[in-house]
Amino acid sequence: SVNFGRIIFQTIYHIHSYLELVRQNAINTGDKVYLNVPSGNFGNALGGYYAIKMGLPVEKILIASNNNNILTQLINTGAYDLRTSK
Repeated sequence: SVNFGRIIFQTIYHIHSYLELVRQNAINTGDKVYLNVPSGNFGNALGGYYAIKMGLPVEKILIASNNNNILTQLINTGAYDLRTSK
């Protein structure tokens, strides 16, 4: 389970990673980036969403899915049905 305390640190993680890319001259301040979130790590995705709301320049959050694709199913069909999950 995810609690809000963890979400705060995941938000900070995205901001820190962005600032580290700027520090390493991999990007310039204000450049938009993509956030890749592994399957099942939706607290991390929520942290990225909050970072965007705080002003982090993000082009898109990419969330991977595996065979246990309940979230993908929900987004594509609007149905949240655990009976069909693997």
